[in-house]
Amino acid sequence: MIIVIFFSLLIFLCIINSSNLFFLNILNTLHIWLYNVYPSIFTFYLISNALLKTNVLKKCSIILHPFFSFEYSKSYELLLVSFFIGNPGTTSLIMQEYKQQHISLNDTKKLIYLSLFMNPLFLISCIGIKYALFIILTQIIICFITNKFMKYEIKINISNNELFNLSCFLDSIYNVMQLLMQIVGIMVFSNIIKFALQNFINIFDIKLLKNISTILFSTIEISSGIFDIKNLNYSNLFTMPFITFLVTFQGISIFLQQLIILKDINISYFKIFLIRLLQAISCSIIIYLLIILL
Repeated sequence: MIIVIFFSLLIFLCIINSSNLFFLNILNTLHIWLYNVYPSIFTFYLISNALLKTNVLKKCSIILHPFFSFEYSKSYELLLVSFFIGNPGTTSLIMQEYKQQHISLNDTKKLIYLSLFMNPLFLISCIGIKYALFIILTQIIICFITNKFMKYEIKINISNNELFNLSCFLDSIYNVMQLLMQIVGIMVFSNIIKFALQNFINIFDIKLLKNISTILFSTIEISSGIFDIKNLNYSNLFTMPFITFLVTFQGISIFLQQLIILKDINISYFKIFLIRLLQAISCSIIIYLLIILL
């Protein structure tokens, strides 16, 4: 209750003292959502959902069978899709297939733990194709390593396919629009909190403190956080590994979006948080070493 009151007062003071900047912050958030988030998630979600209704992904996902173990063959397809769609779209598709009983609860949990990817179009639009590819390849490596630490002996390949039709396509549009509305709402909320905290720190007018707070607060909402880190103009030796950490950890905003999507199943949110944190640290170390070597 005290925390809620504190943030409410902080936001209220920001509106009074910096009303123009406050509303500009919201407009910037909406701009990032419209030009960086919306096109990538909308496009890949529709394509992925369509492919999940065909045999195309089933044939392609065979390459994952020697390395991963799932109860349902559909889970291999979802893992393959996660490389390209990223969160929170991946989480939404996983829950969709679980509710339709195409995958088990065990598979659902494992897929959530392994889905550390961000949408590639989003990454390219933010940091360029070169570093985006480096990050994606690094995340795939860490995904394989994470799987090795998960004990999972049952392997029953059950095929579950549906005929893709106009009704499925319209349902996909409806689902992705709901997801995008949820994303933009939490993005705005998270950036309001970040803006309020940043303005509180700026009262002290200490450059080092401002930079440290920018780095820390970038983990709240990574879509704007990536640009905040880039605007610090630090060397790539810091910037790229930290951006790698951000897009793998995925930030508090995406974590909240996942909690909303996963509210109907019994899963440890702390375990998701801890696994994602370890994955983010591992990926950032690999990118750091790559930059030194290259």
